[in-house]
Amino acid sequence: MCREASSESEYFQPLSGLCQLPADILLHVITFAASTNNVHPEGLPELIETNNEARFSPDYEIVTLVASTSVCRYWRHLFLETPSLWRSFSAELHPELLKLFLQRSKSSPLHVEVSDGEYIKSKRTTKDSRNSHVLCEPRTERCLSNTESILAEFHRIHFLFIKSSLASTLNSGRPSPRFLRIICSAFETCPKSSSTILQGIAIDSFWPLPSTGQPRSDFTDLVLSRSAWNFSNLRQVHLRLTYVPWNFLQSTSQSLTRLSMSIVLSNQNMLEGLETVLKKHTALDFLALDIEPDYSDESPRPRRCTDAEQILLPSLTKLHLTGYDNENSAVLGMLKLPSLRSICITDRSRLPVSDEDDIRILHQISKLELPFADCLCITFAGPYARFDLKRKRGHDEVAFTYVYAVQDLPSTPTTCIRSSSDILLSQLQHLNLSNVKHLDVQSSTHLDANFVDRLKQLLTNIDSVVVSYGDGSHPGHLNLSMTRSTLGGSPTCPR
Repeated sequence: MCREASSESEYFQPLSGLCQLPADILLHVITFAASTNNVHPEGLPELIETNNEARFSPDYEIVTLVASTSVCRYWRHLFLETPSLWRSFSAELHPELLKLFLQRSKSSPLHVEVSDGEYIKSKRTTKDSRNSHVLCEPRTERCLSNTESILAEFHRIHFLFIKSSLASTLNSGRPSPRFLRIICSAFETCPKSSSTILQGIAIDSFWPLPSTGQPRSDFTDLVLSRSAWNFSNLRQVHLRLTYVPWNFLQSTSQSLTRLSMSIVLSNQNMLEGLETVLKKHTALDFLALDIEPDYSDESPRPRRCTDAEQILLPSLTKLHLTGYDNENSAVLGMLKLPSLRSICITDRSRLPVSDEDDIRILHQISKLELPFADCLCITFAGPYARFDLKRKRGHDEVAFTYVYAVQDLPSTPTTCIRSSSDILLSQLQHLNLSNVKHLDVQSSTHLDANFVDRLKQLLTNIDSVVVSYGDGSHPGHLNLSMTRSTLGGSPTCPR
């Protein structure tokens, strides 16, 4: 027994040093470990760039935070007297845990996610359709009840994430009617004289169908417009897989600084709606658009803006565009961005529409006054290729990122890489690369022997080249490095 006690003492010995840390440092360490910022306040383009799942708190984060209050009296006092640690949570928590978080957050601004639990039902239905009803109904009821409890604190909500289920919406025709009533009630039961601290709202997979079976394109508008609150503090709006509330965006205050939307450009009116919103919110410093064209629509393609018609966004520093050449080019052509520091374009076209389309969008990029970049990074992975222009000093800052899918060819790595490398070379020749001194190429398989030589012809002031094959951790990984003294010849394998 003494031996066991001794081993336990040795086991907990490192913890005693941690307990002696100053309060501010200890809080920083635990906050980082627990990742308590569960509903991301920045929004960022994850709602657009990835098909991410609902971003509620993983169990280990909740366990870490709650368990930290039981380590010792010092820790318990420290954690209970820091309400900001308890401000982020979702409707999927156990009701007792939710009550605990609401109490311990005191009057802190909240970062919360509310949902109808339908996405849980959808997941479990695919696993076991016979037992899904029995297993999921209590969990769905929990989410709905918790959503009511959370929205009762609407006046404290700093960032609100509304999540429904795309799968459920398509299967049942609409999300839970009770969930819709809860959301609408929360937005309409506040006095007009009050103002809210709400600074960010994100809506994901929220496009219910009415009983007629026809989609209500103004549904999100109707929900948000029910609010009697003054949204003068609203700074961020992020929309994914939902109808765009054009009227709300056009009527809200001119205070938005971050906007991300997944939209369908079905006709000229939709593009005009986007123009109106961007003219309204000239204080934007971040814009992300995921554009899906409606090919069933017989309306003409988006009209190109003249220089005189361009919308000036003087504060915009970061732009993310995801879509096809035509739509990406149309949006980029309507904007005048004197402060742009970083741009990311993801091209879904797979097969380029025409050489003219490639040249148009790259000429638009070359006209942008992007910051000096001295490093070109190229990556070939699967059916995608990507190149980044960066600053190679300290923390690399991306000035320009372009991601595109290769042509539809036989699905072998070699043909995919060969195709994408040819497209890449044809695109790079339209950019001014005279400042680039460093080239970094990463590929999952070997490139054509003359690829680097052809690149060097475009990069007239190149100093160094690094070509990497494989993922770096694989035994077959190969790294070829060259400096100015060896750039005259082709790269050779080091012995």
